[in-house]
Amino acid sequence: MIPNSASISINETVTPTLSFQPSDATKTVTWSSSDSSIASVSTTGTITGKNGGSATIYAKSTLNQNIYATVSITVKAAKQCVGISYTGTPEKLDYFEGESFDPTGITVTARYNDDSTSDVTSQVVWSPSKLTLETSEVTGTFNGFNVYFKPLK
Repeated sequence: MIPNSASISINETVTPTLSFQPSDATKTVTWSSSDSSIASVSTTGTITGKNGGSATIYAKSTLNQNIYATVSITVKAAKQCVGISYTGTPEKLDYFEGESFDPTGITVTARYNDDSTSDVTSQVVWSPSKLTLETSEVTGTFNGFNVYFKPLK
């Protein structure tokens, strides 16, 4: 089977090519996957990535199940945020009651499961939305992860 291995993303498809020996051999096969939750295969051989992981796809002769070809499929896991951190110091530290926190001077960086990072400062939700005299800490939230900033004056 060509290719004999492939790496695809979730929802990406690939269709391997079969070659038959001898050339006049019956060319009917059944397709199956060792783990269809990772990679599924249609009756025509189209492989679809479902979840991160590895699976083996089999093309077995309909005349003799002992004659088969395989392709190893690796499905890359979806990129997911695994944490956030911040650097810098807010330019504004003095606030009046009712004002909103100004994150100017802070950069919030997200870390992902593929070891990449990105600046998500503009996507962070800061709370509380309005500061009070009792506010001593501000929370920045992105994708379910938090960073905390204190002290405020």
